[in-house]
Amino acid sequence: MWHIQQKPKKFTTYQVTRTLLNFGLSVFLLLFLWMDWRGRIGGVVLTEALSAIACFYLLVREEKIRMIFNKDYFFDILKFGLPLYPHSLSMLVITGADKILINHMEGLSSLGTYNVAYSVANIILFIAASVDFSVTPWIYQ
Repeated sequence: MWHIQQKPKKFTTYQVTRTLLNFGLSVFLLLFLWMDWRGRIGGVVLTEALSAIACFYLLVREEKIRMIFNKDYFFDILKFGLPLYPHSLSMLVITGADKILINHMEGLSSLGTYNVAYSVANIILFIAASVDFSVTPWIYQ
């Protein structure tokens, strides 16, 4: 919401905090609690949960949402949101299946090369998304 309200400092602070929290929790779970891949997933899940709680609190505090249950709104939300779940799950499968297939068919060496290229592409995507985020509010004004 800070993005649309053209509050870049708050938005950037939120995004950077979320990224650092994700990284920090994942590293903590992996190194200090001796978790394997579950540590990474735990870091992501904890970060998303804390982020959702913080966002909900801020929205209530700024009076952007009210805690009044409306049955009609609830069913409208379900009608809109439930069909999006298969799409979201398919994105998880798509982003993970390539790595599994490359590892299975070509081996770890090829997977490592692929991951380096994927990381470089993500940097380019990050730059493009940053430009998009900064221009979007201006376009819709």
